[in-house]
Amino acid sequence: MYRPPFENVQNASKEELPKIIRSLKIRLYKLKRIMEHPFYESTVCPDELTIYKCDKKLLSEAIVRYTVLGGEYKPSRCELRDIKFSEKLEDIKRIIFRRFAYFGVNEESIVDLSGEKAVFGCYAGGEFIGIHGEDKDEFLQEFANLHVGEWRKSYLPDRFGVCVLDGVEWELKIEYNTHKSVKFSGTNAYPYNFKELLRVINAE
Repeated sequence: MYRPPFENVQNASKEELPKIIRSLKIRLYKLKRIMEHPFYESTVCPDELTIYKCDKKLLSEAIVRYTVLGGEYKPSRCELRDIKFSEKLEDIKRIIFRRFAYFGVNEESIVDLSGEKAVFGCYAGGEFIGIHGEDKDEFLQEFANLHVGEWRKSYLPDRFGVCVLDGVEWELKIEYNTHKSVKFSGTNAYPYNFKELLRVINAE
């Protein structure tokens, strides 16, 4: 059973919390790097993603307690990107996910958020075909929990000194009503929570 590295966050002093926060951020970085390796397969129980989520929650609690005690927390550039991304969630018009296999069928999944519901579907004959709809607020909350704003713009295996021939390319494009579109992509490499993204946008 997983035991968090710091079980006394709620009782930690203002002086102890900066060290706890730094330690948790280092752990999260290492876990993310493990999961983003092209040949990653979990061999622990609970898996790295479960541990990552627990530590991420613990980090949030530590930051809140530190600020309540009068500390001044300065977010990292990665955290600032995610904050800015989250601030634009309500302005998202459409999410488009594409996957291109070297040997196989190309896929495209779309979530249309221009109306009152989050409508999942695809394009056919140049027109959007809605398959089913879900509560828009619930979808946006799930999407926010992915922290896509922290992602790299591009994921490639050579980041780990690995060469992978053929395989799969993917692209995630987020279109806004009043902001410039943003795009994330990869070839044979993925963000640590990529499978959760596929579940949220119904592209599994």
